[in-house]
Amino acid sequence: RCAEVVTRNPGRFDLPLEKGTPLFEELLYPLEKPWMPVVREVLGPHHLLKCGAVVARSGAALQGVHRDGQPLFSASLGATLPPHCLTVFVALADTTPGNCTEFWPGTHASEAPRPLPQASGARPALGEGEFLIFDYRIYHRGGANAAPTDRALLYFTYAKLWYQVLRTLP
Repeated sequence: RCAEVVTRNPGRFDLPLEKGTPLFEELLYPLEKPWMPVVREVLGPHHLLKCGAVVARSGAALQGVHRDGQPLFSASLGATLPPHCLTVFVALADTTPGNCTEFWPGTHASEAPRPLPQASGARPALGEGEFLIFDYRIYHRGGANAAPTDRALLYFTYAKLWYQVLRTLP
C-alpha cells in the first residue's frame, strides 16, 4: 500500500511505500541486500528513511533537474562532509544511456550550482535487477521514456541514525 502517488511530471509517478505495510516489509527484509556493505561502510549506523517505486510511463518527458535532499551546511563546510544519506536505485527493467537517470558528478557539495537543463551529465545504464548507489545531495533527473513500455525502478534511501526528514518534496 502506498501512502500517496505523486506525479513528478506528466507520465512520471513516485509511489512511496508506507512503513509497516506488507510490501514495505517484503522489500525491507531480508536486511542483507547486495548494496548493504557499501551503505554500512559509508554511513555507519543507519536506518531506512524511505523506499518506494518510480514509474516513467511510455512517452514520459525528461524530468527536471533536482536533488533528493539539500546539503546540511553552507558552502564552507558542505564540500568536505561525507554523505548523511544514500539512495539506491534498483532497475526493474533494462535502461539505456538514452532513457536512464542522468547524474551530475560533484554536485553533492553545498556550493554546486544547479546544472542547466541543456547540460549533459553521466547516464549510467542499468540492466534489470542491477543497482546504483548515489549521494542524496547530488543533482540528477529521470530520463525521458521514448520506449513503447513503461520503465520502473525501486528506490531505498538510507540515512545516518541521527538524520530524520520532517517533510520530503512531493
